[in-house]
Amino acid sequence: MDKGARDWLRRALRGALFIFIGVLWGGISWGAELPVLYVALIPQKEVAESLVGGRFRVKALLPPGADPHTFEPKPHQMVDLARARAYISAGLPFEGALVPRLRGAAPELVVVAGDGGIDKIALTPSEELFAPDSGDTPRGHSRPHGEDGGGDPHFWTSPRRMAVMAHTMAEALEALDPAGAEEYQKNLGTLEGAIAALDEELRALLAGCRGMAFFVFHPAWGYLAADYGLRQIPIEVEGKEPKAADLARLVLWGRERGVRVIFVSPQFSRKGAAAVAAEIGATLVDLDPLAPGWMENLRRAGHLLRDAVK
Repeated sequence: MDKGARDWLRRALRGALFIFIGVLWGGISWGAELPVLYVALIPQKEVAESLVGGRFRVKALLPPGADPHTFEPKPHQMVDLARARAYISAGLPFEGALVPRLRGAAPELVVVAGDGGIDKIALTPSEELFAPDSGDTPRGHSRPHGEDGGGDPHFWTSPRRMAVMAHTMAEALEALDPAGAEEYQKNLGTLEGAIAALDEELRALLAGCRGMAFFVFHPAWGYLAADYGLRQIPIEVEGKEPKAADLARLVLWGRERGVRVIFVSPQFSRKGAAAVAAEIGATLVDLDPLAPGWMENLRRAGHLLRDAVK
């Protein structure tokens, strides 16, 4: 073997040795696919991606613009989900049927209650706007599609509650992947710091808005309102567009209390909200509670509400 061939073989063997050592140390994974972690919502996905540090591939079950109250996973999503390492739920209505199906179809899939430990608030009632029906539920009690009147599921509009979910996720990741525990805890600390800073920013931003009411079509902002002393008033009635009499009461109530802003989102109709806004001179604002960039989305909501009282 000539000198050139010997040098080439030596370099090749040295490279193979380095690759072998890297694989043993877990630092290199040539061609290996990352395990998949599924979550329900985009805000959860962003929290998970802040924690995993490249050790998992994170997917959100709900696509942008989907209604989380009526969503049904497609067959190909169920197949992909069944192949994942874990699913972190959000406590949404559709998951009541989904999670049992997953446990039966994919018993090895780890299912974690992502809303575990989160103190839930009641869905926003508006009894003062509408007279009760003969049944147990007042007409003004905004019961979104498919919900049973339990706790409000929209906890991701509260920084404090998202911090609780982040802690739950970090614990789940450590159980799934003990080798990454140190990285998960480090990333959790960084994320908790960012969430605490957002909470303080919103608290200062909305300090002058305490007691302020704002209209929404669908009551997805109840936790933001509860955290910072505001009042969310839904326009939908039992998950539907308000009738003419309901609109009249909303207009009267909004005028008397000087409501200046109405939030609408792409998952729901804006017809009733637009009618109310036109009558009371309020600004109709597109604000998707499930938009990418959940922290910036809450910051934008805070600025919109603060500006509404100027």
